[in-house]
Amino acid sequence: MAWQLSHPGIVAVHDVGAAGAVRYLVLELLEGGSLQQRISRQGPLPIAEALDLAAVLADALAYAHGRGVLHRDLKPANVLFDDEGRARIADFGLARLGAESGLTVTGEVLGSPSWMAPEQVDGDHRRHSKATDIYGL
Repeated sequence: MAWQLSHPGIVAVHDVGAAGAVRYLVLELLEGGSLQQRISRQGPLPIAEALDLAAVLADALAYAHGRGVLHRDLKPANVLFDDEGRARIADFGLARLGAESGLTVTGEVLGSPSWMAPEQVDGDHRRHSKATDIYGL
């Protein structure tokens, strides 16, 4: 799904494929680290920087949602920076396109517990929506 998205706030996917039973993605290389690393190193972001970052990420999410893609695992570790400090959403590994459930199983809990929206906890993937990503944001 991420390969269908082309937005300055989303990590670019250059190629997808399979080698036998192993599937792979070739992603844009971003060397600026993650938001999680930045917060661990520097502490909370200054308010103005946090607001600017939230606007960039919200715009990228709106773009993905406009194409029917739900990320479902938005968290600081999945926000990466390029060498100029621009933020991008990464890791669409749990993403879902529209009503498709992909490789998930009903009742399976998906996401990172500390960042999960309440509707993710019960494993009912039909309840996942744009609000799931907005909660992560």
